Amino acid sequence: MRKLALILLCLLSGCVSAGTKVDHSIVETFQRGKTTYQEVVSQLGQPNGNYVGADGSRTTVYVYTHSQARAQSFIPIVGAFVAKADANSETYTFVFDQNGVLKTIGQGNSQATAGLGN
Repeated sequence: MRKLALILLCLLSGCVSAGTKVDHSIVETFQRGKTTYQEVVSQLGQPNGNYVGADGSRTTVYVYTHSQARAQSFIPIVGAFVAKADANSETYTFVFDQNGVLKTIGQGNSQATAGLGN
C-alpha cells in the first residue's frame, strides 16, 4: 500500500524525495579524531541508519534520494507506455570509534532511470 501511494504521488507531482539531505559545507567542518557522534547528529539531524559493531565502533548513514518523472510520462494515453523517471541518490557514511569520535567519512552518489518504456 505504501509503495502504491509513493507511485501515485510521483505520478501526480512529477517528483518525490526521501531521506535526509546533507549539506556538504557542514560535513567539511567535521574533523577526524575530534568531532563526536553527538556533534554530527546535532548538525545533520537523526541518521537514516545506525550500526554498532562488536568492538563498540559506530557506523552512521545518511541517505537522500530524489526522483523526477520525465515529461513524456504526462502525455495522455501514450505516457502510460513511455513513462520513465530519473532517480539520484546521495549517501554519507560516518564511522566513529568506541568513544564516539569520528574516524572516517565516506560519500557516494548513484543515478538510475526506471520506467515502462524503452
